[in-house]
Amino acid sequence: MKISWDILSKYKAELYGFSILWIMLFHGLIRGPGGALDKKIDFLTSFIKHGNCGVETFLFLSGIFLYYSMKKSTVKAFYEKRLIRIYLPLLFIDGTYWIYTCLYQKHDLMQFIKNITGYSFWFGNVRITWFVSLILLLYLFYPVVFKCILEPFSARESFIRIGIICVFIYVGCFFLNKFEETHHWYTMTEIAWTRIPAFLLGCYVGPFVYRKKIINRWLFLGSFFVLIFGGAFFYHPFGLVKWYRVQYLLVGPVIAIWFAFLLDVLNNHFINKALAFCGSMSLELYLSHFLFQNFIFNYGLYGTNKIHNFHIYLGTAFIGAFIISTLVSKISNKIAYHLKIMIL
Repeated sequence: MKISWDILSKYKAELYGFSILWIMLFHGLIRGPGGALDKKIDFLTSFIKHGNCGVETFLFLSGIFLYYSMKKSTVKAFYEKRLIRIYLPLLFIDGTYWIYTCLYQKHDLMQFIKNITGYSFWFGNVRITWFVSLILLLYLFYPVVFKCILEPFSARESFIRIGIICVFIYVGCFFLNKFEETHHWYTMTEIAWTRIPAFLLGCYVGPFVYRKKIINRWLFLGSFFVLIFGGAFFYHPFGLVKWYRVQYLLVGPVIAIWFAFLLDVLNNHFINKALAFCGSMSLELYLSHFLFQNFIFNYGLYGTNKIHNFHIYLGTAFIGAFIISTLVSKISNKIAYHLKIMIL
């Protein structure tokens, strides 16, 4: 049986949906006082507690599909589309929150600007939108990756160059962590730096998906063993941050491949539609569920019963995020449509 890399494109929205749901469930279990699953489904706890691996899956997919965007547009159009996609939800969701906290409560315009540009994460220890700060940086440099690494060279040469960049990133993380002068800054930002290799791996795979190349059978078999390793790691973890999240670099992309394969085998219209719906507003869900969970913390809605806490999370942050995300997504899409007309 031959499987094409195009399977990732076929289930693009579903894969984004899976990754954001995994991340949201993860936050429900580990943030703040924490939550717990009912005993009947407790066997899923270890898998969900590694839902931050969904970030690697998300970034891997982003690296892939940015290749499509660059192939079909100019650099200027690429940046315009990316900025509109990121900043409309960011302004509607977190921007509204920061208008209230920074401008209304504290009368601090500079803090609002720092937050909305991502500066606060890199230099101010504000982690609420670290992911947006990271993808802004990645999107900024992607045209360089596209024009200087992917397009001019063969797949083998591109792989070597991306591999060298990843080695430099890990070596840089090692030294930033080692020296006392940079250790604190590194611990505040490592959540972003150690995720970049997953994005770069997606960049490398992008041309294969675009050209509908067949997945090498030995690579597919090897990915199965990585999947087994991932399962073992989820239930018997060893240090994650101290290993610079290398485990997730291996597991996150492989999960995307095998979950796409699973969706293809199941061919369930309801599952596909539900996941695609989540995937269509993945950024909105990420931004809004964080704010709703902070609301739970600030108003002391959590108690000592962790199962009850998780139910509260599902009933407020989870459902609330879906309501807000649906509204923001519709408004953003309409504004983006008109902005594209104005740009043209």
